[in-house]
Amino acid sequence: MRTGKLVLGATLVLAALAVPATADARTTGDRSGGYGTVAATPDTPAAQARRAEAVAKFRELHEIRKARNAGVVAPGAQAATAPGLAAAQLHHFWGVEPTNASGDGLQATQSVVPTWKTSKDGDFMYTPTMKPPGGSCIEITTAYWRYNGANTNEVWAWDWCGEGGPKKEVNIDAAFLAKYTTTVDGRPAYTVKVERTVVASNTWTAYLFNVQTNAWDTFYTQKGTDKSELPYGWDIFEFYASKNPATGQAYYCADMPATGFDSSGIKVRKNGVWSPATAANSPWEPYVNPTGSTYWCNTLKFQKIGANDRWTVRK
Repeated sequence: MRTGKLVLGATLVLAALAVPATADARTTGDRSGGYGTVAATPDTPAAQARRAEAVAKFRELHEIRKARNAGVVAPGAQAATAPGLAAAQLHHFWGVEPTNASGDGLQATQSVVPTWKTSKDGDFMYTPTMKPPGGSCIEITTAYWRYNGANTNEVWAWDWCGEGGPKKEVNIDAAFLAKYTTTVDGRPAYTVKVERTVVASNTWTAYLFNVQTNAWDTFYTQKGTDKSELPYGWDIFEFYASKNPATGQAYYCADMPATGFDSSGIKVRKNGVWSPATAANSPWEPYVNPTGSTYWCNTLKFQKIGANDRWTVRK
């Protein structure tokens, strides 16, 4: 009888050692979806009105990126302004752009600034924002803006295969922070992955990692043809900004906290295998070594950490 108990006890110990209860699905790749769904912010008429200009500017800046890719405009092109406005807005970006040949999935851990307050109506931060290579239907954007004096901070699932625009949004509030973020170098950050789940129909699914359940929650799914018209993916710092005439710098330069923005653990999936982004498959764009003045913020620093699988933009 005693021998049987010893054998059973040893078996249980060995089983516990073989499958750690704390295994992280972000690194093991296990439990993709099916364990929860990201709860969306109600898409009320008031929410649509609050979001309308942020969505319009996002579309506009994408057209500028398309023109840059075609060689029509230079990086950092200024947007056209309405008659009577003294200064143009600047659209600019920086980060990595995985080539379409690099794979069919992208994963990253994206910092958030829960207390971000945009001081200028009509200015927008879309940072970090990421879209996988390989014809992805989905871009995941962290968006910050002010509308009628009230600030909004959200994570969007932007649909590139349907009619366009953000099709699911979630507020960066206390519930989001508790469920989807951990601390990375002093910054709260969520982990997201977007991958092609059905090749024949070009179906893509976006997941957010739930730190409470140690599983991927489904955020958004879409299929069809990628209408972004850009032959690469991206994981970038991006904004639309106005210049403060009193300082000669963009308003966001004063708004930005010292910790700035960070994107880490950038991985590309190819043939079912996730690997860190590299210089060979994910070059820095539009500059390898940018300067703050080009971004209307002289104190801005662009830090390339690791190879091409992490970046930080801060003052």
